[in-house]
Amino acid sequence: MNAPAVTFEIQQLVVNPTSKLLAVVGAHSVVVVVLPRRGWTNTVSKTLECRCVPSIQLSPVRPNMAPVVPCPDPRCTHSSLPVGAFYHALPGSPAVASVLWHPLGHDASSLVVLTSDATLREYTVSKSLDEPAQVLSFVRAGSGAPRRKGGFGLDAVERDARTAVALCVGEGRGDWGPLTLYALMRNGDVVSMCPFLPKKACVLALALVSLRLSIPTRRLT
Repeated sequence: MNAPAVTFEIQQLVVNPTSKLLAVVGAHSVVVVVLPRRGWTNTVSKTLECRCVPSIQLSPVRPNMAPVVPCPDPRCTHSSLPVGAFYHALPGSPAVASVLWHPLGHDASSLVVLTSDATLREYTVSKSLDEPAQVLSFVRAGSGAPRRKGGFGLDAVERDARTAVALCVGEGRGDWGPLTLYALMRNGDVVSMCPFLPKKACVLALALVSLRLSIPTRRLT
């Protein structure tokens, strides 16, 4: 695969539900590339040429936004822009723990990024790659075990309970499964977030009716 925008060691590859976009994940970087149509490489070459996602126009009033990185491949007519570079690629930023495409995202463009500090950022790739559409946390403010008197910061147990390592979406039909996110912490705890929907979601009307009917039923049981 020839993706000039990927200049880091790859730790995870995640294809979106339509198999048109590929999230390439590093320790502190996430880049989305556009995959060529199926069968294209069979007629051209054995090398998989990937286009970079078209960049979002930068605003002069937002100087902190990551600059557009020009693609060195002369055959590529697009520019590339890492996902949330201002939040993930800066020195000292939390490492990327897990990345997934949310199955309920409109046009399969909802990219969810979980960092080691248990912060969840959802990017609507079809709209913006630099600013998240939503920012949430799996750690409640002020939560955790009481600190020892005279201590400084968090001890090892507290840090492990607040350090995220993995993320997944719940399963099920006609219930809250697909609307639930589960985060695995370093100490083995599993923390859920429900309900969660992408900023631009696509949910079947039948699923919403099933959820509405399930609420009074569960209250009676």
